[in-house]
Amino acid sequence: MRLLCSKFFAILGLCSINSLYAVEHERPNIVVMFVDDLGCNDLGYKNPSFHTPNINELAQNSIDFINAYVPSPTSSPSRVGLLTGRYPVKVGFTRHIDDNAFDPFGTGEYGMFRNDPGKKPSRQFLPLDEITFAEVLKKSGYTTCAIGKWHLGGEKYYPQKQGFDIVYGESDLGHPVSYFEPYFTKSDFHDKNGKYLTDYLTDSAIEVIKTHDYKKTPLCMYLAHYGVHSPIQAPQKIVDKYLSKGIKGNYATYHAMVEAIDNSVGNILQAIKDSGQEDNTIFVFTSDQGGLFTNYPYRGGKMVGTALYEGGARIPFIISIPGHKPQSIKERVTTLDIFPTLLDLVGCDVSEYPQLDGISLMQIIDEHKEISRPLFSYRSYDDQVCFVILDDLKLIYTRSGNHELFDLKKDPFEQNNIYGNILYNDKRNELVNIVEDFLKKYEPKSVEISK
Repeated sequence: MRLLCSKFFAILGLCSINSLYAVEHERPNIVVMFVDDLGCNDLGYKNPSFHTPNINELAQNSIDFINAYVPSPTSSPSRVGLLTGRYPVKVGFTRHIDDNAFDPFGTGEYGMFRNDPGKKPSRQFLPLDEITFAEVLKKSGYTTCAIGKWHLGGEKYYPQKQGFDIVYGESDLGHPVSYFEPYFTKSDFHDKNGKYLTDYLTDSAIEVIKTHDYKKTPLCMYLAHYGVHSPIQAPQKIVDKYLSKGIKGNYATYHAMVEAIDNSVGNILQAIKDSGQEDNTIFVFTSDQGGLFTNYPYRGGKMVGTALYEGGARIPFIISIPGHKPQSIKERVTTLDIFPTLLDLVGCDVSEYPQLDGISLMQIIDEHKEISRPLFSYRSYDDQVCFVILDDLKLIYTRSGNHELFDLKKDPFEQNNIYGNILYNDKRNELVNIVEDFLKKYEPKSVEISK
């Protein structure tokens, strides 16, 4: 049984204001919390060294996708994927936005890293003609809100230009200068409140949740925390708790940053409950890429050269849908699926948006379908360039030709490279062809630049 009644879907039809106004009060609110650099195992119910009781409870009472990936383990491209539902490389993103990148065309539209072995330009902003889930939901009568990290271009390309009505905490930067004031060097309009940045953004979100008129419009909130990205900083009181447990240095501080995110989850969920919207709010919790610290037992992380291993591209992904029983789902999914899933849940016709690369996860959640499809993850920084996962086999494609193949069902921690195993020749060749076709279609041409 879906969140909304069959009568609602019959009335709803296509996603337009005219078909929605009579049943606005029945539509679910949406909160998407997107954490920065949170490793897939950096949660208490997976690693007891972390104290995350609120996220633990959320996972226990929700739908937990335990094999979830990002389409690029990189800040800006990962956000493109979540917001547009498209593979970032199709939009022209090969890496994160960096104001110091070399401009190969002199237009300000693209930037390059001189040490990129692929010599690939990357967009410096999200084009305004790209459609975000906020624009679709706003068109269908939602009030939309973006809080926190944007990292998809400067003021001309801020969330206000991409379908968000209410905006707090944005900046041009991909991470704060400090989690304590002043947060940013290029923005001086944030409140002088003396708060830890994670708490400041949480309080901003709570204020919106508390004051929104739900009788008038449903609310869609995108809360993109800067935490737990560097600089590794947290309130000393929380840090001391982990130091006393024998966790050392920055790793103790990182634990405290994760706990601050957990507190944010708890406080947001409490605000939703206090507003009387607990039984009518979809809550999504996920991350943009793997962490800076160890993701043991998974291999790799956000570090250069390892990001396409499971520790870099695999992320937590929990979705709470009122009226749905808790599940732990092994099906491999991607954050590209969030956009079409949200449309499906509020009654929009997903087929009206053929550009979407993800699928509605409701066919997995409700119908328990097993979906066989290739999942890609792409970035251009180092030798690793792209992986494809299909039916538990994962090929990591490299620029040097030193490709790797793993059977994730037998070897989830990628310890045994079976690329040269003759038993996998046919499957290996199939995956190589799939990746090379993907790159041929969508990867931008290399640009030669003078030294």
